[in-house]
Amino acid sequence: MATCADDVMRFAVRCGFRREDCEDAVQEALASLWNHRESVAVDKGKSYLMGAAYRRLVSHFRHEAVVRDYAAGTVPAVSQMPDERFDFRDFGLYVQTATLSLFKSGVEPLYPVSFGIYWTLTGR
Repeated sequence: MATCADDVMRFAVRCGFRREDCEDAVQEALASLWNHRESVAVDKGKSYLMGAAYRRLVSHFRHEAVVRDYAAGTVPAVSQMPDERFDFRDFGLYVQTATLSLFKSGVEPLYPVSFGIYWTLTGR
């Protein structure tokens, strides 16, 4: 399992996150895999670890941004936030359109998950 953990660590560091945060995320992902060991197929263990570590890192990154904005006083009050609900179908279409335009313009994706979106949209 150490080899798999090393692969997950390299993946997380390549995504551009700080090494200390990556180490914590890999440890949490390993604990999560252990807690869900009955429901995760043996051949899907590595992908489960990579996905869990990546989601934890993104969540941590977003949390740090909120804390930083709150400390700077730039977080809007609840009364200033819009009441309308966010429509995720529109967001998905927006992400697909933006991703395709990036690939067509020759810009390389920021995260490996962009390749999956590109392959899904283009059928490659």
